[in-house]
Amino acid sequence: GYGWGTWKTLFTTGPGRLTTLGGTLLALVVVFAITAVLTLLVSLAASSVLTTIESQDLAWPAVGTLAEGLGAAMLIIVMWGVAGALVGIVAKSPAVSVGLGLVWVMVVENLVRGVAGLLGPLESVTEVFPGTAAGSLAFAVGSASAGEPGGAPGITDVLTGTQSVTVLSIYIVVFAIVAGLLMARRDA
Repeated sequence: GYGWGTWKTLFTTGPGRLTTLGGTLLALVVVFAITAVLTLLVSLAASSVLTTIESQDLAWPAVGTLAEGLGAAMLIIVMWGVAGALVGIVAKSPAVSVGLGLVWVMVVENLVRGVAGLLGPLESVTEVFPGTAAGSLAFAVGSASAGEPGGAPGITDVLTGTQSVTVLSIYIVVFAIVAGLLMARRDA
């Protein structure tokens, strides 16, 4: 929005900065919900095709399990999306925002986690990083951890499911508030 002058136009003629930001965040949540549901449906379809090809019985997960997984996916996606929106507002550049986000996720969190064992107090800080909370929530709903066969990097059991939901929810609220404060006070 900054590069194309969209924000400047909305700030001068539109409904207001916070209303515009709220609409943007709401649109992101809708897109994320559609993406999560479509991903679930494609995964179920692919699983069905594979079980049919392998002549196996279909064993559908319980509706509660599907809802829990979808809710966890939504919470994780929304947290990273709001974080991305905040970085976009701070940087005023899509390329810099993507770069900063990737550096944080792939370098900073992993680097700090790597040295946290050497520095005791730093270890408790790493437990509430966004990536740690997201990986812990994924583990809590059934994903294999990085150390297990078939496990993905970043999936960890550092936090419980409830702790993960709490930490991710706090991040969403804090990121949205900081984005709103910056949007309300900065020039376009």
